[in-house]
Amino acid sequence: MTPKCSRIFINDWMILDTGSSLMPALLDINMIALLSGMARMESQWMELLDNVGLKTVRTWSPGKEVEGLIEAVKEV
Repeated sequence: MTPKCSRIFINDWMILDTGSSLMPALLDINMIALLSGMARMESQWMELLDNVGLKTVRTWSPGKEVEGLIEAVKEV
């Protein structure tokens, strides 16, 4: 990725750190039980992106029970 030029967009579930509704929480439990995976909280996405050298520009989430969109760029 070219710093400040390339962008990555991630469309995935972002469970709220607090006050999450039932649907995303149940999705997370199903992913743990069936796939040994998990749905990430917004703070976990930010930490993951930071650890690989990406800076979060903006997040969009139209509601508590829908997928969100994260925009990130490579840090200089």
